[in-house]
Amino acid sequence: MLENELGRARYLLLLMIVGTWQILKQAKLEIWLFWFLCGNEVYTDSFFDKIVLKVLPDKHFTIP
Repeated sequence: MLENELGRARYLLLLMIVGTWQILKQAKLEIWLFWFLCGNEVYTDSFFDKIVLKVLPDKHFTIP
């Protein structure tokens, strides 16, 4: 097992680093998605749980 090979302290440190990396990666994705959606005229309909993305002036698609 990895914990036995590294020792407990190093194993816990590795888990903390991996956990922090995953949190930062998720936050970066959420920020990117927010700006992508804002820059592409995306809006939500408050009556439905969907996101609508305008692709062309007369075309759009819905993300459920």
